[in-house]
Amino acid sequence: SWCKGIRLVLCVSLFAFVGIAIAVIVALNLNSQPPQSMGGLSMGVLEVKDVMALIDNTSASLALEDKNSPQYQAAEWVANLDEASLGLPRSEKDKFALLQRYYVAVFAIALDFSRWRYDFSFFSPGSVCSWNWRVRIGESRTYLGVLCNQRGEVDAILLPENRLAGEFPDEISNLSNLRLLWLSGNRINGTLPTNMQSLTNMTGINVGGNKLSGSIPAWLSKLTKLEHLHMQGNKLENSIPSELGDLSTLTYLDLKQNDLSGKLPVELGSLSNLVRLDLGYNDLSGDFPSWFDNSMTKLGMLRLSNNKLKGSLPETLGSMSSLRALFLDDNQFTGDVGPINQLTTLRSLFIEDNFFEGDIES
Repeated sequence: SWCKGIRLVLCVSLFAFVGIAIAVIVALNLNSQPPQSMGGLSMGVLEVKDVMALIDNTSASLALEDKNSPQYQAAEWVANLDEASLGLPRSEKDKFALLQRYYVAVFAIALDFSRWRYDFSFFSPGSVCSWNWRVRIGESRTYLGVLCNQRGEVDAILLPENRLAGEFPDEISNLSNLRLLWLSGNRINGTLPTNMQSLTNMTGINVGGNKLSGSIPAWLSKLTKLEHLHMQGNKLENSIPSELGDLSTLTYLDLKQNDLSGKLPVELGSLSNLVRLDLGYNDLSGDFPSWFDNSMTKLGMLRLSNNKLKGSLPETLGSMSSLRALFLDDNQFTGDVGPINQLTTLRSLFIEDNFFEGDIES
């Protein structure tokens, strides 16, 4: 464990900081807005076949034919079991609300709703915009569950540590106004659906602490408004895609505790808005990148711990004027520690289990 000995206090402080940061992210992204309601739908007889006809090509036809599929079960619920007793839509607004209800239902059923820790009012008669609870996080209160914008469009799905399990359904991409997806600490496996690349309003994705596998999708670069990307603690492998360097608005990138390998792509040096970069506990190799320099003026925390990185520290490292925490422990770095002594803002430093020479100035 990297959190041991004299480092325990610092590590506890770091974890506290992360917890606070998550709470701040939620507060900032949701602006403390209460959920909005869309009201009821026009009434009329509704059957499963009617729901399927409305869905058109948004769900795979084969999935709808399988009565055990989340898609069919969601359609059956909307038509026959939903206490809201929705009827055939008589306007585009009604159709939108019904389909949005269906998409969220598919999402919940596919991710094992019956075993969730808390139901957050999912499948209740109210609008999907009311499928949430107000909870306390730290000193502030926010909502968890489904949140909507002022137009009644699903804007965020926040279900951390709630025993979600299974694979993401493709229908999540039909929530075209989705901005924030926070599903950390669950048991979700598989990969992010490719069609999520159409969710171009996304500003935050947190799927850390799940069981996702495969490669980090290169198509994430198409989410050009993305500010927070947390995929730590999964089973991701292969190299970090160079396309992530196109995410110019990214401030938090956390990929630690996976099975990532290969060299750090030079394109990450273009992420000039990064505040926190965590790539520790992987299988990354190569030299310490020279692109860690004064162009990354906002970077406050850099973790490269427990990889297979080697070589000496570039002089450019010493020009990073905002760096407050640097974790280089358990690698194969060599050479002089001189660049570290130039980091005047540094407050936390872990460099043990390397082959450095020289002394760290107090």
